[in-house]
Amino acid sequence: MPAPKTADPISILVVEDEPAAAGLLVEVLVEAGHRVIGPVASADSAITLAAQTAPDLALIDIGLEGEADGYALAYRLRTTWGVPAVFATGGEVDAAHAGASPVLRKPYGEGDILAIVEAAPRR
Repeated sequence: MPAPKTADPISILVVEDEPAAAGLLVEVLVEAGHRVIGPVASADSAITLAAQTAPDLALIDIGLEGEADGYALAYRLRTTWGVPAVFATGGEVDAAHAGASPVLRKPYGEGDILAIVEAAPRR
């Protein structure tokens, strides 16, 4: 069943290095009416897109490919462009690094994705 269209669509940068998880996120967010930027699998690619597109929110896997993890990326997005983050993970969350950012726990489904995006802060 397709996700209901949201009354308040936003632009969301999706940063996920697992193709299946990235595909599900994109599918659910697009069906709900959001504008998806990406998906990308690394912090470097996410920073490039953020500079070009000014997303309202970033949905970030904590364990990314490359040198920078999701925490470092979220910090950079927040301090450079004011973009808040939602973290996605199947593992432990470092509260000192995550701060008040919402966490989407893997494995997740359509309802989980939509609920956390609805509750997340926006730029």
